[in-house]
Amino acid sequence: MNENSQKYLDLLTRHRRYLHTIPEAAYKETETCAYIEKTLDELGVPHERILDTGILAHITADESLPTLAFRADMDALPFTENTGRDFASKNPGFMHACGHDAHMAVLLTFAKFLCDSRGRLKANAALIFQPAEEGYGGALRMIDAGVIEKTCASEIYSFHVAPFFPAGKVYITPGPATSCDLAFDVVVRGKSAHGATPQNGRDAIIAASALVCALQSVVSRENDPNNPLALTVGTFNAGTKRNVVAEEARLECAVRCAHTEDAARDAFDKAVRICGGIAAAYGVEIEASIHHFYGSVLNDARCVERIENAFAPGEVVHVPTLVVSEDFSAFTKRLPAAMFLCGVLDEERGFTHPIHSDKFDLSEDALLCALETYIRLVI
Repeated sequence: MNENSQKYLDLLTRHRRYLHTIPEAAYKETETCAYIEKTLDELGVPHERILDTGILAHITADESLPTLAFRADMDALPFTENTGRDFASKNPGFMHACGHDAHMAVLLTFAKFLCDSRGRLKANAALIFQPAEEGYGGALRMIDAGVIEKTCASEIYSFHVAPFFPAGKVYITPGPATSCDLAFDVVVRGKSAHGATPQNGRDAIIAASALVCALQSVVSRENDPNNPLALTVGTFNAGTKRNVVAEEARLECAVRCAHTEDAARDAFDKAVRICGGIAAAYGVEIEASIHHFYGSVLNDARCVERIENAFAPGEVVHVPTLVVSEDFSAFTKRLPAAMFLCGVLDEERGFTHPIHSDKFDLSEDALLCALETYIRLVI
């Protein structure tokens, strides 16, 4: 499969391992930007900033050719790394635990291929390095800043590493490829009092605890079991001291559904209704607000077919819709698009940890499938 990309493995490895050492928070990817821009400058590739830490680069072989866009996300997660690798994170409290270092490394290596192969190209390329994918809406902000118009692209492609699929193949879902992700925050405001006189207060912890239990009915009693839906209360923070009635509690919640965006919004509306009931029952105020809403990644049939036609039968595997989220979904609403998965599971070499784990790691040679896919799309 990797006939075009194999000679770029050393470069891909260097890019990935250096980027892995410098993980940064959303919208603060300054060192990452500097490395990407330095690499593009060395290749002689023109580029510009989109937002403070987003980058758009153009590699043009012939202005008469169509342009395809390719996107990689840049931000890291607030984890302390526990891989033990000699290229582990040097930024305390942050780690590339979702493979964004791999995504950027493939795109930078692809830039090198494009520069080496202008005479072979059947399409020009626009390379998008996007900040703030991990729940902060970087894709939509770049779109609002005009990145799609600036690419002049007719189609857009991206990929994600997949530690739940074996290395060596490309995996793709025609149509809806990911679930919707509606994240919302809840603030419960009560009244503080001394623990010896609780009748003088309104306990935010008790009200929030009742809310956590009540929210489960959105899935168990108000959702059709034939339509997959998950509602998670992921964090619960409240109180200041053991003998003080808590004045405030804060919850971070998420709705995931594998069908329609309307279903996700409906689940949130039901959660808001429940908040109102709990507020009335416990004499507190409850406010629920949407933190972010990622729709499904919608893979265009023609773009999927392009990827499939680039490989021999069996090298591209169809998989069902995954109950994960990706803000690449915002791009798929504006351009014909496809996001595929690059399997990186390798049990023999111990690469078995899931993404969003402090032990997540991968073998760079597994990324050649992604690089090869990009290459075949333009040649």
